Amino acid sequence: MIYTTYRSIYEKTQIQSFEKISQGRKRMRRLRLLALMMMLMFVVCSGIVQAWGDTTQDDYVITYKKVIVQPGDTVWGIAKQYCPNEIDIRNYVSTIIKNNGIQNKVLQIGDTIHIPLLTPSINTSR
Repeated sequence: MIYTTYRSIYEKTQIQSFEKISQGRKRMRRLRLLALMMMLMFVVCSGIVQAWGDTTQDDYVITYKKVIVQPGDTVWGIAKQYCPNEIDIRNYVSTIIKNNGIQNKVLQIGDTIHIPLLTPSINTSR
């Protein structure tokens, strides 16, 4: 057997070209994954914006009812009586507290508070 130090240059370039191809494929996979993730984020964010959109001003007419606080009444209990099913009761309670300037969420017996009543608007353009 003859020992030689000769090394073919063709084998090395073939290996390098295969590495470049696999790197290119990896890069394309990452770009596809990134594009897919961006589209998914767009769909999710647009769904959230649409779900949280405020439709009460267009679909309801707001009127107020005076309620005299009785013994045992709470803001939550009063809100539960008048809150429409389509509206989150937490937002309704917050609105009542803010509109009436209630401090520490404590009601005094005999106080008069104004409760927003939402009635569906009559819109003939729909």
